Formats: sequence, structure tokens, C-alpha cells
Amino acid sequence: MKKSFNHKELIDLNLDRYNQYKRELLCLYKRMVLDEHTKNIYRMNANINMALNSLLNNLEQQSIHDKETVELMRKFIELLKPYRILKDEKEK
Repeated sequence: MKKSFNHKELIDLNLDRYNQYKRELLCLYKRMVLDEHTKNIYRMNANINMALNSLLNNLEQQSIHDKETVELMRKFIELLKPYRILKDEKEK
């Protein structure tokens, strides 16, 4: 039997998912700071980019404006820049 969700349940589900993304991003951010000089950084770049894209999509769908999350995303993007440059130079 298919369960139908009312509007409030759907919003609660989406907010739960949104909060989960925030927790995962914070966890990745802490790992990235700790592991920034290891070769695992390239694998983490991919994971962080996926998490950022998922969070951005979720924020757009829910029209949630959260300054803390936007700031966290900016920090990720800034942290990723030097590693993108290093990786591109290494591949040349």
C-alpha cells in the first residue's frame, strides 16, 4: 500500500534531509582541514563537490536562506581552489 504524505510531512522530510547535508558538509570540512596535506585530498574534493551540489539543489528547491550554510559553502569553495590548480598542473 502506497503511503501518501501531506504537505507538512513533506516539508519536515526535506528539512531533515537539508540538516543531514549540513552535518555531512561540516564533517567533510573538518576532515579536509585535518587531511589537507595528504593525497586523500583529491578523493575528498569529489565528495565535497557532490555534497555541495546536493545541498545547493536542496536549498534551491526549498528556498531556504541560511547564512551559516552559505558561509560554509564559501569556505569549501575557497579551500578547494588551490587543490584544483595543483591537480590541473600535475596532469599537464
